Amino acid sequence: MTVAPVDSDVTCVLYVTADSRETEQGILSMCNVVLQPMSALCTDDDFEVRNSPIYNIRWSVESSAIYSCAWNSNLTRIALGMEHTAKIMDVITEKSFVISSRRRNVISQHFTSNGDLIYMGLRDSDVILSDLRMKSHHVTGSLKGSRSAGWIRQLRLSYPQCVLIENFRGEVST
Repeated sequence: MTVAPVDSDVTCVLYVTADSRETEQGILSMCNVVLQPMSALCTDDDFEVRNSPIYNIRWSVESSAIYSCAWNSNLTRIALGMEHTAKIMDVITEKSFVISSRRRNVISQHFTSNGDLIYMGLRDSDVILSDLRMKSHHVTGSLKGSRSAGWIRQLRLSYPQCVLIENFRGEVST
C-alpha cells in the first residue's frame, strides 16, 4: 500500500488485494489494484469530487503475485512489482507495459520525482534503476550492496543523486 497524491486537493491510497485458487497448472491469483480517495488526507470536502471516477479506479491483474506498488503524481502512473517482472500502468490512458526485473521478484519500488526513472528493490539481488522513456532494455544501472531492499526513497531535496534504502535485515544504507 502507498499514499497517492493525485492532485492538490485529493490524496488517494493505492493498494493491492489478491484472491488465489489452486488449479491443475498450480496456484492462480487474481490481483485487484485499487486507487481510492482517503477522506482524512483530502483537503476537498466535496463528496462528489472525491467520488469522481478519476479518483476511484480498480484494475484486475492476473498474476502469480504482486509484491509492491508505487505511485507517480507527475505522470499519473502506477508501478506493480510482480514475480520476475514489473508492470507500469498509466492511470489516464489505461495503457500499460512490462519492464524487466532481471527475472527477480520486485519487492519495493520508488519513482523519481519526474517519473522518468524507477528504482526497484529485488529479492536476493541489488536495486536496479530503469529508464521508462526507453522503448526496451529499460534497466540502466544497479546500486551495488543494496541486496533485498524492502524500502527505497530518493532524497531529492538535499541530495537528489542520493537514495536511501532499507533491507529486510533492518539495515539502512545510502
